[in-house]
Amino acid sequence: MMASACGFSFVTQARRRRSRMLKIMAVYSVHLRGEGVSSLADAVFIREGFARSAFLFGPVWLLHHGLWLTAGLWVAGAFSLLAMAGLGVLSGAAALTIALLLEALLGLEANRLLERKLQARGRRLAAIVAASGLDEAESAFFRRGDALESSVSTTESREESA
Repeated sequence: MMASACGFSFVTQARRRRSRMLKIMAVYSVHLRGEGVSSLADAVFIREGFARSAFLFGPVWLLHHGLWLTAGLWVAGAFSLLAMAGLGVLSGAAALTIALLLEALLGLEANRLLERKLQARGRRLAAIVAASGLDEAESAFFRRGDALESSVSTTESREESA
């Protein structure tokens, strides 16, 4: 009885160690509006990598994030695929394959679209943070001294040159 309890404990500890070692780290880009300490309050974190929700929900995801032009182009492309399949220009299998490939492309590039939108609205890329989740990425970014220093030093250097 004692050996099985020890064996169970050893197996549990080994699993915990393995899960800690296999912890998947995500990369987040941090975007700030303006300079200085006040810009840190409205920092935007975007997870880099494949966006499953964009892949699954395509145009709905685009509309939800305010990417109106891209959503319009997406719907126009979908209708043109349907029209080509209906007219016999494309087979149904070819149209489905093209649609799935376009969905995969959107999943791969969705976060880049969000970054471009933020850049167009005056936000700048402030940092790249690796963390296992959004909460951890936020705490890692705000814990870093250089995040605050770079925002303050950029503001001070601009004030000196003016």
